Amino acid sequence: MGQQQLLLLVLGIVLVGLAVMVGIQAFGENKKKTNLDLMTQDAVRLATAVQAWKLRPNAGGGGASDNTFDRATFGQLSFSTQSGSGRNATYHTPNGTFRLKPFQVTGPIAALALQMFGISNTGDAIAVVGMSPDQSQSVLVGIFMADPSKTITFLQHPYNTTVYHS
Repeated sequence: MGQQQLLLLVLGIVLVGLAVMVGIQAFGENKKKTNLDLMTQDAVRLATAVQAWKLRPNAGGGGASDNTFDRATFGQLSFSTQSGSGRNATYHTPNGTFRLKPFQVTGPIAALALQMFGISNTGDAIAVVGMSPDQSQSVLVGIFMADPSKTITFLQHPYNTTVYHS
């Protein structure tokens, strides 16, 4: 082989190596984005179950006249939990681990989101909080007693926070 052919061979190997590295990095980023989307779907599904439970009469649900979410648990929502009980229970999916937590509006992003979406009196609120298995991403869906039909979703990962409203 001539020197020119060896140079072209080495250059080809370097280019293929770089392409493989870029592909692996793109796959990893896409995997994280997909997992965040799936966690969001899981959290919204759980929040929808909380909303439905809250709007049912007291006998089988939260009772619309009851102005708190104190009794909301995964057991009440008919989801089987893998650890803990009552308010300390966690619900696991392949996409993340979820908890029901009292939701307090703190921080400028939360306050701005509530203001933007016309939720002025939050009153009692509950949040479905999810954390990815590697704990690099989180999602929070807040349901407010003042209007249980409204939810606010906060998606967080190391780079930014995104807020959605429904």
